[in-house]
Amino acid sequence: MPYYQAIVIVITYATCIVDTVSFGAHICEIPRYWDKNTVQVCKMAKVKHITTGSQQPTKTARFYQDVFDMAFVGKIEGDNAEGCYLSDGNINLAILRFKNETVAGEFGMKYEGLHHIGFQVEDLEDTGTKLRNANSLPMEDINAALKIEIANGRSRNVELKYEGPDGLMIDVSQHGWVGTDGV
Repeated sequence: MPYYQAIVIVITYATCIVDTVSFGAHICEIPRYWDKNTVQVCKMAKVKHITTGSQQPTKTARFYQDVFDMAFVGKIEGDNAEGCYLSDGNINLAILRFKNETVAGEFGMKYEGLHHIGFQVEDLEDTGTKLRNANSLPMEDINAALKIEIANGRSRNVELKYEGPDGLMIDVSQHGWVGTDGV
């Protein structure tokens, strides 16, 4: 006889607890975490960084500040990009006008919209292995243009970039971004 099961996920910082509660018929399975008889604890990456491309980063930043009360936490004026960092205290939102085609990636310097998303992880090397195993390769040309390598990934706002699904660039960082609460 079928039975319903709901999965209750309680999120606490970098840990989630997955529990099962019976209701009557089987709804779904999550093979990576699923065990009918036990509560499992799993570590998960946290979304901490989102970058949007903009040709008018200051004007775009002002919109997010005025409408959503996001706090200004930094400014970037470099050879690769210029723009603003905003935060809600948990997530860093970078609004950038790219100045370097390589760093802009396949979108190009004139692109406006979601550019990449960053995950804060507990172990950068372990996550890099998982990404490679999922056929998500490091974006070596961009990492080189930004002078990023795993050995120097010890400071905030320094991350490694990987190819993500659907053409989305993925950043991973062990120490997070300015304006975020860290792991």
